[in-house]
Amino acid sequence: MATQYYCKKRLRLKEVTAKTNLQGIDYLEVGLDQRTLTVYLIKRAAAPTLTKENVVILGGVRVRGGTILP
Repeated sequence: MATQYYCKKRLRLKEVTAKTNLQGIDYLEVGLDQRTLTVYLIKRAAAPTLTKENVVILGGVRVRGGTILP
């Protein structure tokens, strides 16, 4: 089973959900291979708002560079 990380401030979720012009990360899952990160958004992103070209992953000590999949 993947490990999940989420914001414990549920008020944040309520506020982002109520605003039509905001988007946010609901939670992340780290895969069993410890190399796969799955990001779940609060709202479904409308295409072409979110594409591979406007997502950046920064940081990392042991793993650098990665592939962003749709």
